[in-house]
Amino acid sequence: MEKKVKVIDGYYYCIDNCGNHSLYLSEVREKGSFGNKETKTGVYGMYTELIGHFTSVEGVLQGVVRDSAKRKIDAGQIETVKQHLDYLNKITERIEKVTGGF
Repeated sequence: MEKKVKVIDGYYYCIDNCGNHSLYLSEVREKGSFGNKETKTGVYGMYTELIGHFTSVEGVLQGVVRDSAKRKIDAGQIETVKQHLDYLNKITERIEKVTGGF
């Protein structure tokens, strides 16, 4: 695998020989029971998920913003348009602080 470039909060990307950027998220999750997502096992492990492929670093950073917001919505942590916009502003500011802008 190519060298990893850290973005924020478990997100990182790799660039292949053709210049394509692959965005990943690594996080600790509870392992599920095979065949039954509802059953909790109490066992945790590190999982890496491919988020998407992008042609530029700017695309990768936008992908981080979109994916992190979607995960917050799916988890019920964002329930209104105002919360969504506030979160988008917050995560964009964090990335701009780390990168100097995008």
